[in-house]
Amino acid sequence: FYGISAFVLVLLLSVISVSDLLKREPAVMRQKLSLMGIGPFTTAGSRILGVSVLLSVISVLAAAAAAWTGMISIGLNTILTGFLVCLGAASFSVCLFQTAGSRIGGIFLQFFLVTAFHFLSGGFLPEVFLPESIQRAAPFLPTHILMEGVKMAVTSAFSIAVFCKLAAVAAVCFLLSLWVEVGRR
Repeated sequence: FYGISAFVLVLLLSVISVSDLLKREPAVMRQKLSLMGIGPFTTAGSRILGVSVLLSVISVLAAAAAAWTGMISIGLNTILTGFLVCLGAASFSVCLFQTAGSRIGGIFLQFFLVTAFHFLSGGFLPEVFLPESIQRAAPFLPTHILMEGVKMAVTSAFSIAVFCKLAAVAAVCFLLSLWVEVGRR
């Protein structure tokens, strides 16, 4: 439990290291990109894809170490779920940075919101020890869904519901990032 929780927390907070790539472009740069035919859809998508690659590298290294020690076995379900976890985490992180509007604002929002969500979703303290109202809200938090995804990848117990939740986190956060990006133009 704590290994999965720590992995999700490290995955989400590692985005802070590439925060310079997620900062808002100056108006002149957005105008030049627009003239070249690069709109908000491509901009938001490329940010998410770039962060997703970083998170995938971290995940592959962690999965390889866990497989080497015999803790997990890697199969197609593990790879697909791991990719979707990375995509969801990247979409969530990019959404937070885009919402903040500045690099330092994104760093603060990423750190504080991820930490708060992680606590509320039972990442630091098992969910059973949290108040009942928080227990009912936890399954809807992105960090809880990401932890379910990592748990599914580690145990190789495929669940279509968790897979759909991961896809929904990635899609909703992408659409929110796109909405913020369009609003800036």
